[in-house]
Amino acid sequence: YALFPIFESFYLLCAVAFLLGMALGSSQPNVMSLIHSESPPGRTGEALGLRTMLINLCHTTLPIIFGGAGSVIGAGSVFYIVASLFLLHVAKNNLRAVQLSELSMSWSKSEEKQKLNKREFDKGAITRPLLFFVRAKV
Repeated sequence: YALFPIFESFYLLCAVAFLLGMALGSSQPNVMSLIHSESPPGRTGEALGLRTMLINLCHTTLPIIFGGAGSVIGAGSVFYIVASLFLLHVAKNNLRAVQLSELSMSWSKSEEKQKLNKREFDKGAITRPLLFFVRAKV
């Protein structure tokens, strides 16, 4: 996104948009593979349906919410608020990673370390809340 204001040529903008699309779209096969491997047997379709429903819900509601907020408080303020929320999220995750690494260094048993690694650093913490809803019905 930061490169768009630099270029004025149509073809260069198309090239930058193409590269951005490639970068953003490269995570989708990973998420699909994660859903297939982590969902309970016979419930993969339900997990994929939840993923699709949440994506479509976000595509519908978020532009309305942020458009309304932008018209009330100004468009620039919305970007600053979203950036600050993102930075808070990153700081929280970094703090959690530091705490987990300190815990893992203090433990002497390798079995406890393996449980921690499996629980916290295993395949995609981003999609875990989605899979929680599918597993809760098992």
